[in-house]
Amino acid sequence: MPIHASRKLATPWLVACILLVPVAALSIYLWLSRWPTHVASARSDNLAFAVCIVIGAALIFYLPFRLWIRGVIAAAYVPLSYSVLFLYALVFVGVAFGDWL
Repeated sequence: MPIHASRKLATPWLVACILLVPVAALSIYLWLSRWPTHVASARSDNLAFAVCIVIGAALIFYLPFRLWIRGVIAAAYVPLSYSVLFLYALVFVGVAFGDWL
């Protein structure tokens, strides 16, 4: 099987990873930073958001598209993923710990 054919077969899995890995990483961070004690701060929360977004954006560059298309997708991914992760974090902390704003 040619390399480009196997790469196209992996594309749905890669898209799933691009969408789910940042959410899973943020969930782990939120759980560990707030469960035993509330040691989280705005600085550590922002750092966690940045790490999660960088993970997803890095995975975008493995997609089988031209480089400029991957760059456009990554540029759109950053603000969209930040918005989604921010809302997810608010809901996660509210549901898991009852700490609603």
